[in-house]
Amino acid sequence: MRLLTRVSQMHATYDNAVEILSDTNRTLGLIEQSIHNATKSIHLEYYIWRADRTGRRLRDLLIDKARQGVEVRFLFDGLGSIFLGRKFLKPMRAAGIQVACALPGPSLRERWSFNLRNHRKIVVVDGEIGFTGGMNIGDEYIGRDRSLGYWRDTHLRLRGPAVRNLQQIFAEDWFFATGEALTGAQWHPPAEAAGDVVSQVIAGGPDGPHDVFHSLFFAAINEAQERISLATSYFIPTPSLATALETAALRGVRVRLMVPGISDHQWMVVAGRAWYETLLRSGVEIYEFRKGPLHAKTLTVDGVWSLVGSPNFDSRSLLLNFEVAVALYGPRSANELEEQFSDDLTNTTRVDLEQFERRGIWYKLAEQSLKLFAPIL
Repeated sequence: MRLLTRVSQMHATYDNAVEILSDTNRTLGLIEQSIHNATKSIHLEYYIWRADRTGRRLRDLLIDKARQGVEVRFLFDGLGSIFLGRKFLKPMRAAGIQVACALPGPSLRERWSFNLRNHRKIVVVDGEIGFTGGMNIGDEYIGRDRSLGYWRDTHLRLRGPAVRNLQQIFAEDWFFATGEALTGAQWHPPAEAAGDVVSQVIAGGPDGPHDVFHSLFFAAINEAQERISLATSYFIPTPSLATALETAALRGVRVRLMVPGISDHQWMVVAGRAWYETLLRSGVEIYEFRKGPLHAKTLTVDGVWSLVGSPNFDSRSLLLNFEVAVALYGPRSANELEEQFSDDLTNTTRVDLEQFERRGIWYKLAEQSLKLFAPIL
């Protein structure tokens, strides 16, 4: 908690209600319900927003609320949502929705932004209800893409003081993209107690003096005494994080790593396997999720500390992207996430060291070739 306060400048808050959401259809339903009930403001920030059936449905709901007089602001990443064209956005603007693009990508004026993406997923309604986690908006995220099938993701619904911190992150990103300062009391209402969860909203990105999430993962792994359960959609660790996982296992900590076996970017799966052999030799348990794409980003340590958010366990998320997550303190949230992790194990294949070592030369060549590009994958 002290580390996160220093590197992210975000303090832990008490009296929060936190619901861990593992069903993407239910997550989308709760977001839609909150938007439908909004009376003052709706703020949305997404890396990927598809112009498909799901994206249009949620867009049209936002348009209805804007016509009712609710302030709606929509911030999207210029590369992740590159296919949101004028045709899709025009009716939003016509209804009074304020639309902005975060980091619009390479141009003669800002070539630097191509490699720095806003990977955050944030919804804040009336300054009182917040959503964040790993899930974007699109058909594939609720299992409608037949080529991908079932989609496994983890998201959070927040109420209480933590929502103010989530709103602060959105306000900072909105100011960066538009120059509009959302500093009024109407966007930051007094926080009321909603539960008994201690949580800490964390923002990280390349604009600060610290690599927030890299430091966080490194510290959490090294602090572990008994067990670590890590789920990530993209596993391409930095050398220091790979060593941290190996040494944790070697000193007797049970380290379980769940990664995709099927992915929307299959080459990322191949790249991640370049680290398997040394991890397996150290005693790390590696499981590949087979039911569909695994897009959740969760970490639990010793059954008392947890993290849910947008950062993957790769160099891009930890060193280049703008990310957001929530640290949860206490056994209740950790136990719930560990139970979900154990349930997910029934849909995985455990990687066996002897069998993995017998993979063909072309597989090894592909892994090592992709590993060369690890810092930017």
